[in-house]
Amino acid sequence: MRSEKKEVHLILGFSADKNILKMLKSLSTLKPKTIAVTKNTTNPFRKVADPQQIAKQLKKLLPKSNIEIFLDPKDALAWSKKQTKKTSDIILVTGSIFLSGEVKLHV
Repeated sequence: MRSEKKEVHLILGFSADKNILKMLKSLSTLKPKTIAVTKNTTNPFRKVADPQQIAKQLKKLLPKSNIEIFLDPKDALAWSKKQTKKTSDIILVTGSIFLSGEVKLHV
């Protein structure tokens, strides 16, 4: 039986007060095929990292990955689902527990 190659698709969002570059460097070792960058929450009272700035850093670290920016985590999830080609593909939601909680509502 042949092992099917699993592609990784990231959904990322961070709080503004975190060491984002350090986390991005660690996540870049996964060599994700796609990355959906979004706000980590739609709660207006939380300080979120700017998705455009995150995407700019990611493009330097992972120039071959398809990177898209979304203002709503729900839209990031919908796009990521469309990017998966095989049932073995992995969608990894990370960067913030708030983001994981918001995405979980739509899975």
